[in-house]
Amino acid sequence: MIRNTMIGAGVWLMIAVAGRFSGKLERSWIELLFLFAPLVIVPLGLELTMRLDGRVPAPRLEKLAAGIQLPVALATALSLYSLPQSVIVGLAASWLAFVLLLATERIWHILRTRSRRFDELSALLAFSYLAVGAAWFLASRLGWHPLDFREPIVLLTAVHFHYAGFAAAILVRALWRMLKRSFVRSLLFPVAAAGALGGPALLAAGFVTGPALKLIAALLVVLGEIALAACFIACLSDLTRAGARILLFVSAASVAVAMCLAALWAFGEFPRQPFLDIARMAAWHGSLNAFGFTFCGLAAFVLRNPAGSAERRAA
Repeated sequence: MIRNTMIGAGVWLMIAVAGRFSGKLERSWIELLFLFAPLVIVPLGLELTMRLDGRVPAPRLEKLAAGIQLPVALATALSLYSLPQSVIVGLAASWLAFVLLLATERIWHILRTRSRRFDELSALLAFSYLAVGAAWFLASRLGWHPLDFREPIVLLTAVHFHYAGFAAAILVRALWRMLKRSFVRSLLFPVAAAGALGGPALLAAGFVTGPALKLIAALLVVLGEIALAACFIACLSDLTRAGARILLFVSAASVAVAMCLAALWAFGEFPRQPFLDIARMAAWHGSLNAFGFTFCGLAAFVLRNPAGSAERRAA
């Protein structure tokens, strides 16, 4: 999966640069933020998941997923270009099929082991969020308006569940493995876990039910991820590799700034007089979440957990 991540990062850079030279190849920043997830964030998250699982040999579905992830991610990228509608839908549907395969494997593992540990359940939630994000991406490519939402909200929902849903849940799981019994684990981590794991679903519900719940949910996410940043800072001294410490610090700083922007947006949305519009939120909040918080955070924990490690902790 590290190889897939590196190739995916190269492809993403080529797509971003190509758009500077050709109007036909230019993609919006929201589309580029989404593409960074299947091309880079998801394979990196899968690599960390497999290292945390420590299952050798890997299950058949996991092996299959590792083999097809890059081709499916490339197909997903192609679906954002001008192609026949049937081709676009088929390419976008391949991403949903892929993540449903991952979620199925995770559900089967939990049913087989009958595990109710926080560690396993957070992984299941991560892949469930990923499936929701892939479904919203397919809806975007189909031109659908679920719950009467229009673009760019439909695509932004897909972005939200890939980063704030999948990647954040994987980071919470990795942090749980790392934390020792302390003030941080007893008080800060529960807040971080509640916000990062429950916040995305509650925020999605807030968009349906009304501005009051949306404000509460947004503030829960903000509080949870700031607590997560504090947990990252508290764990820096436990990392032996300087690269991992730098990456985790960048992740913590990025999410802290991103959540301040999210709080401004949430307070502005409540009276329907936003301080930040969607384009600025995508440019600043979205970029900090994608490149700073999730990418640097996942990379830090991958460096911290060597391949083949099977460290486990009871929930």
